[in-house]
Amino acid sequence: MDAQFLKWRPWANLIGFDSMYRIERLGGRYIDVRDENSRRRLDYKLYPEKLVNLSLMLDRYNGRLSPVDTLYGSSVYDVMQEDILYRVYRTQSGLLVRKSTATPVDISGAGITIEISKACGEQPGLFRRVLNTVSGW
Repeated sequence: MDAQFLKWRPWANLIGFDSMYRIERLGGRYIDVRDENSRRRLDYKLYPEKLVNLSLMLDRYNGRLSPVDTLYGSSVYDVMQEDILYRVYRTQSGLLVRKSTATPVDISGAGITIEISKACGEQPGLFRRVLNTVSGW
């Protein structure tokens, strides 16, 4: 899974600005490099076009006193196994994955479910709350 992150400077985090992210794509990869270079891969775009353009945010907030630190990509990957639950978390610095044993459920034809959340169920930061209110996001 790949994501784009807009990271704020530490002082902006202290006043409630929360890193912003956009999940870009979900894709597969092969364990063996030869397979990676010769076999077919599939990637899936995971965001609608109407989401906030993080590159534009970076351009808008520039200068010495800008709260923006940087814009960068973050990826997380793991070997997929049956009966394992994968949770992807976003932190102030990127994505991470945690695995646990899945509870038995009927998954026939269910496809894939991806849960992305902040650690410990924290509330969004000040900037995200304002953005959500203004844009209806």
